[in-house]
Amino acid sequence: MKKIIVFLVFTFFSMGVYSNESILENSIVIQDYVRGSFQSLKDQHVEKPFIISFWSIDCTYCFEEMKMFSVLKEKHPDLDVVLVSTDVNIDHETVYKVLDETGFMPNEAWVFADDFSQRLYAEADHDWRGELPKTIFFNSKHESQSVVGEVKSELVEKWLQYLKGEN
Repeated sequence: MKKIIVFLVFTFFSMGVYSNESILENSIVIQDYVRGSFQSLKDQHVEKPFIISFWSIDCTYCFEEMKMFSVLKEKHPDLDVVLVSTDVNIDHETVYKVLDETGFMPNEAWVFADDFSQRLYAEADHDWRGELPKTIFFNSKHESQSVVGEVKSELVEKWLQYLKGEN
């Protein structure tokens, strides 16, 4: 009987039924954010409101914001949030760990993949110099409102109410 249990446990682990891999790794693909990615994101969300949240591994407010988005996404499952790490070429495993820690499952995740990050900042906002967190709210007409600094849930709730009146 012991041999059967050992065999079953061994089989269970070797078949990949159990894995240390994050569930997030299997459900979200991290994409490279390069020149043109900002416009690409807007093109992908034609007539759909969405939020782009720029963050960094060194930004504690960014982590608080991700936790807030996690709570709001439970309340508003249609909330479309795209996360973009401004850490150039950050290891994807690190991004998955951050998402696990904050409990946030964004609709999309991107990572800066251009060593000249100022160019990427300028595509998103000509006046932006990399201050974080940076959040851009887009309505369905792609009119945008940018916020530098931590966004609170009350602001996102007001934005969602505004969107309801837009339709």
